Amino acid sequence: MELSPPNKIVLNSSSKRVVQDKKELIVGLSACLMISGQRCQTIWARKSVAGFKLREGSVIGCKVTLRGSSMYAFVDKLINLVLPRARPSLINQAIDPAGAYNIGVSDPFLFVELEHHYDLFQSLQGFDIALVMSSREKSLVPLLWSGLQLLTE
Repeated sequence: MELSPPNKIVLNSSSKRVVQDKKELIVGLSACLMISGQRCQTIWARKSVAGFKLREGSVIGCKVTLRGSSMYAFVDKLINLVLPRARPSLINQAIDPAGAYNIGVSDPFLFVELEHHYDLFQSLQGFDIALVMSSREKSLVPLLWSGLQLLTE
């Protein structure tokens, strides 16, 4: 049995406010840039959903993919700075069937880079962080995340 290291981290920010007002996208883009240190790409809707007043091709958010040394620096920041500051109600975590560990951070001001710019990022909803593995042995994935002190369940 072999357990490979994480492949990539995807940091995602999307909100219904972006659909209504395109200027809100700038807030998400700048927050992702400050947190990750990389430029973000915009996310477009793949299909229309009438219940959400969403049309195909409209902008719904932004994402950034971290690999290599920037990925490990982000995991270090997540383990040592962000998660210890968070109350359990602000963090949602789950492991999906593919083995990715998903973290939902509802308070973006847990990140040190954003806490001094409260007036700029008031409208920011939060982030979704997906730590993606390429391991074939899916039963060992929770073992790795608990060893990195990310999985608390």
